[in-house]
Amino acid sequence: LRAGLTALYGYFHGGRAMLARILADEPEVPGLGEVMAPWWEYMREVRAGLSAGWGAEADRQRLVPAAVGHAIRFSSWESLIAEGLTDAEAVELMVEWVGGVAKPCEREREESHASSS
Repeated sequence: LRAGLTALYGYFHGGRAMLARILADEPEVPGLGEVMAPWWEYMREVRAGLSAGWGAEADRQRLVPAAVGHAIRFSSWESLIAEGLTDAEAVELMVEWVGGVAKPCEREREESHASSS
């Protein structure tokens, strides 16, 4: 995830003005959705690839792709940069967040254990 987000956020950083305009115009400009279709397919593939292999427990498996999907959104990156984070800090925050989503916190494990005892 770290390597993927580093590359992706670097791309976002380099193309920020263009990406912001294209993504804002997409719903309004006829034909732009068709032009952007390969981009969205690529982003779905990135999401699937970066969501794999986290070893999330069954009840948390659907959360990982949701968190990764949020982490790879241009708008998510843009909001973190607006909060004053660098690209590297944004990457680390998202890696920690997705990792936390994939693994239940201690309290959840304790509650689960107590209810099954």
